Formats: sequence, structure tokens, C-alpha cells
Amino acid sequence: MRTLTIVSLLCAWACACGGSDSSPSAGSKNQQPADTNVEGEKPGTERRDAASSAGASAAALDVVFNEVASVGASEWIELANKGKVAVDLGDYYVADSDKTTQEPKKRDAMRFPAGTSVGPGGRLLILTSKKTGTVGPHPKADCLPDGPDTCFFASFGLSATTGEPVHLLAPDGSVVTSTALPKKLSADAGGSTAETSCRLPDLTGDFAVCAPTPGQPNRAP
Repeated sequence: MRTLTIVSLLCAWACACGGSDSSPSAGSKNQQPADTNVEGEKPGTERRDAASSAGASAAALDVVFNEVASVGASEWIELANKGKVAVDLGDYYVADSDKTTQEPKKRDAMRFPAGTSVGPGGRLLILTSKKTGTVGPHPKADCLPDGPDTCFFASFGLSATTGEPVHLLAPDGSVVTSTALPKKLSADAGGSTAETSCRLPDLTGDFAVCAPTPGQPNRAP
């Protein structure tokens, strides 16, 4: 009789715990909107949704927006791999945001060509506001003098005064990560092209004013 009572209690407890699971299912449509750099949220905050990023590889979840320059004639984004294995980004997209909905502007997104890969601790440079030319990869002569040997071109631009979320999208269009860029970067940096916004510490920290280090570990001015 005592054994039966214990079993009954255990069953009741298990049912109660199982009914309280609030984790979103793979088919959940209650996804958070893209990062809007809202009041109280630190620039560089990443939002990832397990349901929306179902089309991404596990390794791709370690790719972060690591440094941004959006002041002056040179606009660029650095993506970096903070993981321990190489990530195949072929057919993944990078997109800016619709100014009204803050959702990714997929029609203007830049798609990495097949075979694009970033190793552990590696970085990819994307020059934005490039209205002509192919995505690339382009040789160093077409990139930044002090940057890596190759880069990619994106047609969309970045807002230097209001900030906006940028997005990494999986090949199926689902959001891998959305990251808030700093507001009023031009004012924070004194309008100088000698400073960027980057993660400090490198790869993992919040965004702060930095010295430009495209393709290299981030550092303070």
C-alpha cells in the first residue's frame, strides 16, 4: 500500500511539472520583433529565437556582429565567429531593417556566395552602401587599406544617427540573430571616421566607441 501511494504521488508531481513548461515550440509564431535599440537596452544586444533560427546550423549561432563603421564615406560591418569551429555561411544573408516595422529588409539583403566560410575567431568584412558591383568576395584593392585581404559588398546603408537593428538570416530566410546598433554613433564618436563602434571585450562585450580594427581584434581608441 505504501509503495502504491509513493508511485501515485510521483505521477502527480511529474504531471504538474510537465504542464508548466512555457518553452516556445518550433512552430510558435510568438517571435520577438527584431532588435530596436529601445530605451534601456544596451547596444550590441543580441536577440535569438530558437524557432525563427531553425534553418541555421548550430555553429552559425556563434556568429556575431562585432564592429560597425557608419560615419563618413566608409561604411562597413564586421561579422566574427566567436565559436570553436568553422562556420559555413554560404547562402546566409545580412540585412538592415525596415524603418517602420524593424523587420529585416530581405529584398535588399546581401547573400554570401556558396563556399563562404569563417573560421574560429575569424572575421568577414562587409562594405555597405555599395550600389554597384557584385557581392564578391572582392580583392583587397577594392576593400579597406588597413582591412583584411577580401571583403563583400552590400547595397543597403547604415544609419549613423538613429541606430538600427542588423540581421543575419539563414538560407531559408529565418532570423539567426538580430543586433541593435548604437544610436547617434556620429555624435558619440564626435563625427569622426577615426572611431567605430565595436564589442569590448572583443567578440563578447557590449558595443562601445573603438579604434577601427577591420579584420582584427577590437580595441579601445
